[in-house]
Amino acid sequence: MKNTFEDFLQEKHGEEFVGTKDIIVDDYNDWLENLSIDNWIELGDKFRAKEIKPLLESLKKMTDMAWYAPLVNHPHDQVNQPYDRSDIEEAQKAIAQAIE
Repeated sequence: MKNTFEDFLQEKHGEEFVGTKDIIVDDYNDWLENLSIDNWIELGDKFRAKEIKPLLESLKKMTDMAWYAPLVNHPHDQVNQPYDRSDIEEAQKAIAQAIE
């Protein structure tokens, strides 16, 4: 993830900030202290939508590709059995829940 939640909060504060750079740190801290619970939840949801959800969707595409990739036994396998896909299924379920 390229941005942290702190980076995201600083960006949101910067969009609303009016003043000089010598007071921005104090203003940011005041802004954080004055956020309501609803504001925190809203900002967290926006951060998730902006930063985390696209990564989870990319991960889901990769697990989907792994699921549909042909299963080939490694030549060094002692027993010629198909590979277990339960790990991929578990990952897909976890990703789907996280995206919702």
